[in-house]
Amino acid sequence: MTTLITGAGMLGVHLAKDLADQGERVVLFELNPVMWYINKVAGAERVEVIRGDVTNLGDLVAALQKSGADCLVHTVGLLGAAVAAAPYTAVKVNTGGTVNAIEAARLTGVKRMVFASTMGVYDVTASGPMNEDQMTAPNSLYGATKLAAERLALQYGAHYGVEVIALRYPVGYGYTFSAAGTPFGSVIYEVVAGPAEGRAVTVERSPLWMGYNEFVYAKDMARAAALAVRAEGLTDHIFNIGTGVLKDLADIVASVKEEIPDAQITINEPNGPVQASSTRYPFDLVKAGEQLGYKPSYFIPEAVKDYIASVRAS
Repeated sequence: MTTLITGAGMLGVHLAKDLADQGERVVLFELNPVMWYINKVAGAERVEVIRGDVTNLGDLVAALQKSGADCLVHTVGLLGAAVAAAPYTAVKVNTGGTVNAIEAARLTGVKRMVFASTMGVYDVTASGPMNEDQMTAPNSLYGATKLAAERLALQYGAHYGVEVIALRYPVGYGYTFSAAGTPFGSVIYEVVAGPAEGRAVTVERSPLWMGYNEFVYAKDMARAAALAVRAEGLTDHIFNIGTGVLKDLADIVASVKEEIPDAQITINEPNGPVQASSTRYPFDLVKAGEQLGYKPSYFIPEAVKDYIASVRAS
């Protein structure tokens, strides 16, 4: 089986490794591939790379034709500050790029597309368990671009014979090639990589960190996508992928100090320590467990230990 993955970032490259470990042929489609990172995580000799732009339909069609892919996994998207700095480009990449991906799949006869969506599509102020039937009401431009992309892909696929599976991820983190990206990812990188490299770090608790959040490690994100690539007999096509628990930055710091007792980490708390949220709920993972066979393996302690090892190995 051949899978083409758009995007050679954290999720795309970890997924490439997961699929290659299963003996599958993997092709990464990326405009600016970071080859040392691909080699470090997935093994360059096990992964093919095609350069291309998701905003160019012709690039995607050519890549799918050249690779002979059976499945397309679409992970490309602008995040965080990149969305705020270039809103039009964010819509073009996040929503338009997804439409190009599903159209390219239709034109080339690819029968399945796995789409990396986000918890940002939900109304996070809603009460009750955060299952896939929870009301969608994005409170950010990023969430709006992803919800539009998700709905377009699902409807497009249903009408034109491409099975689309949307995976809704919470805050993703893990070993990557850049500290940039989301405000969450950059702070976690500093908190983990700094002590792993012997540096003292100080981070600011920004408004985004004023509450408990759900985090999912890169390897669990990748494994869920790999399960979606191979899944059979699905009755649903939207799945929550996470850990099912809410955590805070302080929990991550505590796990780092378990691994590195002399770690020097300071959190500036302008508004005082955070209290557990009474209005936010963790993901319900029942559907993902029953239909995909997904179960998280990396909670904060296990993820931090693995993350530190990856940083030190690099």
